[in-house]
Amino acid sequence: MGDAPQSSLAAGSRPNTSAASAPNLIRHSARGTASSSRHGRTVAERLLPHNLDAEKVILGAALVNAELLDAISPIVRAKDFYALGHGIIFAALLDIWRRSEPLDRISVVEELRRNGALERAGGAPYISMLVSSVQTASSAVHYAKLVREKARLRAMVTAGKRISAAAYDGEADPDGAAARALAILRAATDDLAAPSLRPLAEVTETYAARMASVPTFRTPWPSLDRLTGGFTADELVVWASDPGVGKSFALAQLAAYVAEHYGNVAYFTTEMGEWKTLQRFVALFSGVSARRQREGTQADRSPGTPGEKPFSPGERQRIQSALITLRRFPIFLSDETMSADDLVAQCRRLHRNSALSAVFIDTLGALSDVVGHSGPGRDPGTHERQKRVVWMLKALAKELGIPVHVAHHLSREAPVRGVPAAPSKGRLRDGGGLENTATTIILPYRETVVEKERGHGGREWTRIEYFWKIDKARDGNEMTLPMNFLGAQAMWTERNQDLAGALYDEREPSERLEPEPAPEQSPEPAAPEEPADLLEYAAARFAAS
Repeated sequence: MGDAPQSSLAAGSRPNTSAASAPNLIRHSARGTASSSRHGRTVAERLLPHNLDAEKVILGAALVNAELLDAISPIVRAKDFYALGHGIIFAALLDIWRRSEPLDRISVVEELRRNGALERAGGAPYISMLVSSVQTASSAVHYAKLVREKARLRAMVTAGKRISAAAYDGEADPDGAAARALAILRAATDDLAAPSLRPLAEVTETYAARMASVPTFRTPWPSLDRLTGGFTADELVVWASDPGVGKSFALAQLAAYVAEHYGNVAYFTTEMGEWKTLQRFVALFSGVSARRQREGTQADRSPGTPGEKPFSPGERQRIQSALITLRRFPIFLSDETMSADDLVAQCRRLHRNSALSAVFIDTLGALSDVVGHSGPGRDPGTHERQKRVVWMLKALAKELGIPVHVAHHLSREAPVRGVPAAPSKGRLRDGGGLENTATTIILPYRETVVEKERGHGGREWTRIEYFWKIDKARDGNEMTLPMNFLGAQAMWTERNQDLAGALYDEREPSERLEPEPAPEQSPEPAAPEEPADLLEYAAARFAAS
C-alpha cells in the first residue's frame, strides 16, 4: 500500500514495502478483522498502510545531512514510522541533533548502544546500510510527508476496528456507541498532539524564574517602548503601510539596533535586495543618502560626467567609518526568494549554531508560497496561503523565544475628503489571520497638512507629517505616535527626539557645529575622533530624548 520513493531506489528495482528487509523492526500487526475484499484479498490478509523505503530515505538523508532535520522534524514523529526500529533510530537522531552534537553513523550507533536500543534498531550494520543506500537526499521532506500520511491511514484502520467493536457491543445503547465512534474517529484524524495539562499551582512555582528568563527587547524609540513595554519572546510584530511611507526603513533601523544591543539578527530582505538594504544601513550610520552613495560612486567611476558630483573627503570618510562599524554587526542577510518552510528551516539552523535575538522579514508578500501556489492540488487562494505562513511565523517566534518582525502592505483604499488618512489593521492586505495572530501591529502613515498665511491673498504651503499608529499591542496601549521620517538618512525618530534633524550632519567636519542642548535634556556626546566610535555615538544619540 506504499508509494515508493523512486528517486532513492536503484533503477529497475521494485519498491520494498514488506517487513522482509528489516527483521524484528515491525511496529504493527499485519492482521485485520473485517472480511470485505479488494483485488481478491481480504482485509485480514492485507498489510497496514506503510512505506519502508520512504522511511529509509528519511533516516539515511538525515544521517548524510543533519540540517534536513530542521525541515523534517516538524512533519514526522518517531511514532509515525511503521518499523519500530526506524522510529527508535529517528528518536536517536533527534536527541543528538537537539544537543547540537555531531550527527553521523558513528554517533547514532553510540547513542543507541548507550540507550540499550542498538539491537532493536537493527544493529550497527543496518545503520551503515541506511547511509550507503541513499542516492539523493533532496526529496526527504516529501517522503517525510508520505510517512506521516501512512501513519494517519494506519490510525484510521485501527480506529475502524475499534468503531466496529463499539458497534457490535452497542446494541443496548446505540446513541452511546455512536458517540464513542465519533470520538474514536476524531482522535485518529487529529493532526496535532494533545497538549499536556499542568496544575496552575505547579505553573505558579516557576513564575519568578520564567519572568526573569524572558528577555525584553527595547527599540531606538522610547515612546514606543513605553507603549508596548518593549518586544518580548514569542511576539509576531507586523509593520504595515502604504508604498513609500518607510516601513522597510524602520525594520532596517530596528535590526541594526537589536544587533548592536542584543546579538544575532536574521534579516530576510527578499523584496528590497541585499545591496539596497546595505545602502540603507550605510545611510543610517554615515548620513550619506542611498541616492548620494550611487551618485558619488558613479562620479568616481566616470570622472567628469555632467551632473555627477564626486564624494567629498568628509563623505568618503563617513562611508568608510560606517562600513567599519557595520562589520561588527551580527546581522545575517538573505535576499533569496524562498518559501516559509525554507525560511523557518534557516532560522532554526542559525539559532542552533548562533542564538538569534530577532528575525526580520521584508516583506511577507515576497515569500514564494504567498506569491503563488506551487504544490499539488487546488490553489487555496492567497488568503489561505498567507494564513498558513502567518501561523508558521508565529510558531517560529514561540519556538525560538524571540520576536519576529514582518513588513507587510496595506490594501489600496480610495481617499475620502474630510476623512483622516490614518489607516487601520482592517486594511492589512489579503488578511490571512494577521489581525488576530499578530501580537503588535504598527502602521506608519503620513498626512498632508495645508497651511496658509493670515489675511487676504496669503500664500499657502503644504508639509508632510508622519505618524505611527499602534493599532494592536498585546501587553500595551493602542495610540498614535508623532514621528519624523528622515528618508535620506534611512532613519525614523520620534517627534520629540532632539537629534538635530539627522544622525549625522551632512556638512564637512570643519563646518559642523553641534546645536545647544535643550534645557531639560543632557548635552549630546561629541562627534567621535575615531571611526570605531561611530556606533557608540549613534546609540547615545538614539537615547538622547
